[in-house]
Amino acid sequence: MYSIWVHSSTIPSASGSRIVRTVDVEDDADIEDQSPQDDEDELMFAELVDRCSKQAMEDQYMEDITFGARFDDTNDEDKNENNDNLVLADYEGDDLPTIEWNREDPQLAEGTVFQTMMDCRNAITTYCILSKNNYEIKKNEHVHACPPRGGEPELKTKLAKTRWLADIILDWLRETPSLGPTTLQKKMVEKFKIKVPYMRMFYAKEMALDKINGPWNESFQLLYTFKAEVEMASPGSVVAIDKHTVPYILKSGNVMYKECFRKAFVCFKACWKGFLDGCRPYLAVDATTLHIRFKGQLVAATAVDGHSWMFPVAYGVLEVESEESWTWFLQNLRDLIGHPPGLVIHTDACKGLESAVEAVFPEVEHRECM
Repeated sequence: MYSIWVHSSTIPSASGSRIVRTVDVEDDADIEDQSPQDDEDELMFAELVDRCSKQAMEDQYMEDITFGARFDDTNDEDKNENNDNLVLADYEGDDLPTIEWNREDPQLAEGTVFQTMMDCRNAITTYCILSKNNYEIKKNEHVHACPPRGGEPELKTKLAKTRWLADIILDWLRETPSLGPTTLQKKMVEKFKIKVPYMRMFYAKEMALDKINGPWNESFQLLYTFKAEVEMASPGSVVAIDKHTVPYILKSGNVMYKECFRKAFVCFKACWKGFLDGCRPYLAVDATTLHIRFKGQLVAATAVDGHSWMFPVAYGVLEVESEESWTWFLQNLRDLIGHPPGLVIHTDACKGLESAVEAVFPEVEHRECM
């Protein structure tokens, strides 16, 4: 638990006239258990720092967004090293209570208690931006030279770090996850009268979505959980996952190895059995590109039922369209449906698909659309 106290006896609300000169942060944890006060963004969001330089994460971001490998790994051996100082792994006391406070207009009365140090710092930052003040949390031998009353909007953006922005927009994104950086910039101007650079807002949104939905990288660790749940809830369903081992280099220069996702195939029992029992012997196979952080191809095999409606049979994710990838997908499909009499497979000119169909289904009629 963390609490704040001030030199003055009271602190007015954000609309008051009193100016906060110095805020001291006090916590009751041991010194060795305290979180480092510098570079919280780098520690908490190492995967974002890896995509751009430290300077870019502060104020001057790159113009183009460049992501890493097509399919990243989640079992980074140095992940715990980055987060050790921010996780209370050895805490054995009572559960920490949930403290509710107004993120958009915090009232910093003396004795206010926050659940984490990060909540405390974000509340102080919000208060100072609204009240046009500044604050200090480190004792410095040099004379304080920040602009009086927080400065102009362009200067106040120096207070609005990525971690603070992520905390402020958290509730906005919970309500409307589709909000883009440009819209969030406008909301910050309306609410706090500050102009936030586009790329800083972009990374803040990424951090906020990670808090809400969990990090993208960690979703890959849930693949085998998904496979187990599907096969337990629907016996006869198939979830096939393909992976490979790749080397990577730590900052120390050591070479490590990790398993990376490549392909997935999903076919529910109701789909393949419904196709065999009640659909025409016809399959349309196609792919579409995934325009997300982790690139790849979303592929599907679709049939036509007795009402001439589309009937999904199987779907999957491939790292790239190639004869090897298509052969893997179609072989998993063949293992389930076999070779129904009169089967026709309809495709377009996808890379490697025609060769894969001929290799896996040599006896079927293959039609290619124009």
